[in-house]
Amino acid sequence: MVDEHEGKGIFSLRPDLLVLQGREVQCVMDTKWKLLDASDRKNKYGISQADMYQLYAYGHKYLKGAAEKSLMLIYPKTEFFQEPLPDFTYEDGFVLKVVPFDLDRGELVWSFKQQP
Repeated sequence: MVDEHEGKGIFSLRPDLLVLQGREVQCVMDTKWKLLDASDRKNKYGISQADMYQLYAYGHKYLKGAAEKSLMLIYPKTEFFQEPLPDFTYEDGFVLKVVPFDLDRGELVWSFKQQP
C-alpha cells in the first residue's frame, strides 16, 4: 500500500485472490469468515465498514486503468445468505459483488457467466 518509507515498502496490500487474463487483472477477490444475513440491510447485511474500505483500496491498487473494475467479497453460504447480494457501486466505476461460497459443495454460488 505504501511504496516507499525510509527506502522500503511498508503496509502491503494483498488480496486473497486475483483473477488474471494473461498479466491483466480482471477481478480482485477477498474471502471472509463472517456470517451475513441477506435480509438485514439495516445492519448492512453484517458487512463491516473495514471490509468495504479494504476492497475499495484493492480496486485502486490493482484495477486503476482497467476497463472492468470488478471486485468480489466471498462469505460462507448459510441459511441466511444463499444468493449474491445486489451489486455495490463505488465511485470511479468500481463494482463490488458479495457472493456466498458453499462449503459443502466447494463452489461459489456465482459464475463469471452471470456477468453482463
